[in-house]
Amino acid sequence: MKKRVLLIAVSVILVCFAAIAGSACTNHVCRWEERYHDETCETEGYWEKVCSVCGKTVKDASRITAALGHDMKETAEKAATCTSDGWSKHKACIRCDYKENYIVYPAAHLYADVSEKASTCTEDGYKAYKKCSACGLETEKTVIKAGHRMTTVQTKNAACCEDGYSEHLACKLCGYTEGKTVYPAA
Repeated sequence: MKKRVLLIAVSVILVCFAAIAGSACTNHVCRWEERYHDETCETEGYWEKVCSVCGKTVKDASRITAALGHDMKETAEKAATCTSDGWSKHKACIRCDYKENYIVYPAAHLYADVSEKASTCTEDGYKAYKKCSACGLETEKTVIKAGHRMTTVQTKNAACCEDGYSEHLACKLCGYTEGKTVYPAA
């Protein structure tokens, strides 16, 4: 009976020792290393023991440091551009990404309508399109090529008071001619 009581007492002591040491491992004796986890704005800092054999961790409740809390700084408004976002005036933590009253202004082009321009004999025209007033980016622009609108003009014989001319090509918009020979009046 004394042996049985002694065996139970030794078993209880071993179980208590294992619980105090934080080891529930049965196949080895834990080798503890201490690690510190830094406090952040929202989480506390703490020490923990980590077994280098099995990886078991035990947080040391007696050595906890309070969370830092956010350190807020006023941030000025930034206007959006054509290619980068902007934001509202807001408060931002200098240690982490936390923000209050933060509104993003998405990047966008400021398109304005450009009216159609008819081509002339010497200058290209284009159909109506849109152009960004900030950076000059244009939507699809359909160019109407410049060029003369040539027609064939038949020969006219010279008269006593009026010059004549040979058959030639003439632009019906501006009067430009190609291959015209003038016959002086007689």
